[in-house]
Amino acid sequence: MIKSDDRVCFILNTKAQGGRAGKKTEWLKKEAELRWNHYDIHLTGEQGSAVDLKSEDYQNYDIVVACGGDGTMHNAINRALHKNIIMGLIPMGSGNDFAKAVHLPSDLNKCLDIIKAKKTRKIDLIQCAGDVDRWCVNTLGIGLDGLANSYNTRLKKYIGKLGYHLGALMASFTFKGCHMDISIDGELSGGQRLMITACNGSVEGGSFVVGPDAEIDDGLIDLLVITPTPLLKLLYYIPKFKKGIPKGLETASSVKCIRVNICSQSSVSVHGDGEHLGSDIRDLKISVHSQVLSVIVP
Repeated sequence: MIKSDDRVCFILNTKAQGGRAGKKTEWLKKEAELRWNHYDIHLTGEQGSAVDLKSEDYQNYDIVVACGGDGTMHNAINRALHKNIIMGLIPMGSGNDFAKAVHLPSDLNKCLDIIKAKKTRKIDLIQCAGDVDRWCVNTLGIGLDGLANSYNTRLKKYIGKLGYHLGALMASFTFKGCHMDISIDGELSGGQRLMITACNGSVEGGSFVVGPDAEIDDGLIDLLVITPTPLLKLLYYIPKFKKGIPKGLETASSVKCIRVNICSQSSVSVHGDGEHLGSDIRDLKISVHSQVLSVIVP
């Protein structure tokens, strides 16, 4: 195998998949050695040092590869964006939702071959500002969605993918919605809202299709809005999101847009790409930035 001269930085989340990703460190060293002349592996998680990488450190690399789930990709992007770096992904997480959006295989050796081939695609990113400032590659979830993710963050290291489902169940019993003023591309409306999800990719939580028509490079946000829903009805429809937004759920609506401003009368939970961004958030400005990141794809 002819080695590449690209300078590659692997960021391996040792806590991904309940800690199983950390056991792949030696495998990654062996396989990287076969493919690249210049590479570094930075560990994050309980064993890691990648958090010590400064933003300017990423300029030493041609490719930054997130080895983990959506949260690992999220954190890497927020450090490496605007450094003209190509991003890669080895899906080692529980949900791997963004990997689905770019059609990466589950075979990790094949993913390394894809990264070495370095075929790229320009994709959009969602930016949120206000009470929290962050870039998101897949989804940004507010209200019920954010709370379900908060529960899942605590649960998934014990029960894996079941954490997503149990987290959604727990959030359904806990959060009943609150008043939010929402401006969608300048059109203002107010009222009770249970959940708002801004989608770049179509899937979150491993299997919930919250943006069935979302495209990662169309310059648009697919915005899912759900108003307060009776508990039994909500519990009935949550599993049906595996096939898209259920047609019988009249409290759910979806629209494509570019900008969304949200002002909530009560504090709500928010996640970005499965990373908990806070539980006391009230004001958010959300926008899409078209094709600002180069990502390696099959």
